[in-house]
Amino acid sequence: MHANRRHVGLFDVAGVEAEEPQVSPDSETVDFILNWTRNGMSRQLADHDALERRSAQTFAAAAVVVGLAQVCPDSGIPLPPPPCY
Repeated sequence: MHANRRHVGLFDVAGVEAEEPQVSPDSETVDFILNWTRNGMSRQLADHDALERRSAQTFAAAAVVVGLAQVCPDSGIPLPPPPCY
């Protein structure tokens, strides 16, 4: 390619001088990003702990339901046969 040609996608653009846009974030944007990411690990850890508590509560409730189904066979829920050892 020649020095004054630029390749854009499938086309050669001859004689077009394109300048890259100069974008500089303002200080308010930079401060927002810094404050948002500063506490990221602590927020992620808090979310993990909350999710762990909810899962433990869900599995505990499921264990209670299964246990009640075993104790109350007249509930209409079909139970599997006991294991034969």
